Amino acid sequence: MRAAIELRHRTGRPVLMVEDGRLVGVIGDEEIYRGLMSQGAPTPRGDAPAPP
Repeated sequence: MRAAIELRHRTGRPVLMVEDGRLVGVIGDEEIYRGLMSQGAPTPRGDAPAPP
């Protein structure tokens, strides 16, 4: 993820994801933002205290 963000920032263009010589995806700003948001989201835990 970090490499994709850095490359996107340096080039100003979406990052192409290639596997075995085939295009498998494109990472643009929306995908980066979505990935960052899901990484920072807390996971629900049954033993976590309730917020005040």
